[in-house]
Amino acid sequence: MPNRVGLRVVQGGVEAGSRAAVRGLTASVMCGLAAEEEKRRLAGRMVSQARVGSDVRFELVAGIRARILAGTYRVEVEDVAEKLMGALRG
Repeated sequence: MPNRVGLRVVQGGVEAGSRAAVRGLTASVMCGLAAEEEKRRLAGRMVSQARVGSDVRFELVAGIRARILAGTYRVEVEDVAEKLMGALRG
């Protein structure tokens, strides 16, 4: 029994009920691929813009991240408390 796009599941695969069904399925798959590619392009542009227009110092972040992963990053309790209190004060 064909589904709503004109395809039937048969032993060993799928059978198209018509050429229109094949064209429709092909167009649908191509639109899906194009949408995924556009999402990747947009993500790449967003990352590039973030790096250019950001105040983040990526080298500093990478060094801190490496020390955290190695278990050698230490922070004084007083420093953390001071930052928290400052944030609460506004």
